[in-house]
Amino acid sequence: MAQPWQAGLFGCLEDIPTCLLGWCCPCYLFGSNAQQIDG
Repeated sequence: MAQPWQAGLFGCLEDIPTCLLGWCCPCYLFGSNAQQIDG
């Protein structure tokens, strides 16, 4: 079963590199996530 949401309103800012990558290069981040999911 899925875990409940645990991040706060600004919890995404705890991981600055991923936050900046998602803001500057969302297509790259999407592709990277898709590749990790597909294996």
